[in-house]
Amino acid sequence: MSFAFRFVFVLLMMLFATSVFASQKSDFKEGVAAMKGGDYHQCIQYANKVINAFGSSSNSESFGYLLRGVCYYKQNQDDQALSDYNESIRLNPNNAESYTHRGVIWMKRGDLEQAYDDFTKSIQIKPKGHMAYNNRGQLLIRQGKLGQALGDLTTAIRYNPKNYMAYTGVGIVWYLRGDYDQALKNLNIALGLAPNYVHALTYRYRTYWEMDQYKKALDDCTMVLKLNPGNKEAEEDQMKIETGWHRHQEKKTGRLDGLLLRPSKSALAC
Repeated sequence: MSFAFRFVFVLLMMLFATSVFASQKSDFKEGVAAMKGGDYHQCIQYANKVINAFGSSSNSESFGYLLRGVCYYKQNQDDQALSDYNESIRLNPNNAESYTHRGVIWMKRGDLEQAYDDFTKSIQIKPKGHMAYNNRGQLLIRQGKLGQALGDLTTAIRYNPKNYMAYTGVGIVWYLRGDYDQALKNLNIALGLAPNYVHALTYRYRTYWEMDQYKKALDDCTMVLKLNPGNKEAEEDQMKIETGWHRHQEKKTGRLDGLLLRPSKSALAC
């Protein structure tokens, strides 16, 4: 699962700032800062203060539950996160971000129908919500609905040209369609925005592999393993790429008779 929360910090602050008291704004700001710093225990404490503040509105409580839910999710406590997203939506049925985040939980659990419904609801409430479009587009890729996925991901980029996850998704769509030039173009944009984004690096080395650019494929695969040690798929792919490269070099120098043996696309895990 590659639904990052890089954009959530500023976004939550913008949404929350217009609707709460000064003390709650301060607690919320401190909670977001703690979450950004990886101190999820402290973030939850601040979120609790927002939720339990005297005289707080249902809207401010909704964002408090959303903040706490994100912290639970970041700690892989999905049940607690889901409970908080549900409460956030109960308190404010128009909290678009809560639908977006709840959809991520459903998608992680394989409930694509509920995930789709939540992403769509988020878009209905907030028509320019680029993360909901991105997430729905990634879901549609999983369902094999590549045309619809491309539409959602392109919309996500239109509303946020720095959404590297959406560029990655567009690259994957073109990769699956066999248009490796377009795939490479979009994956390069994604990696220009986020050079260490493993998901984009993974599909770029697979694209290079399909284009017989073994050295570049191996470089990217090696980087994936550096960033994500123990990645079994990448370890297997690395061996296949090295084998293909060596045979390619032998063929070029006349040391291998016959056609170049090269695994089909299905040899690389998608």
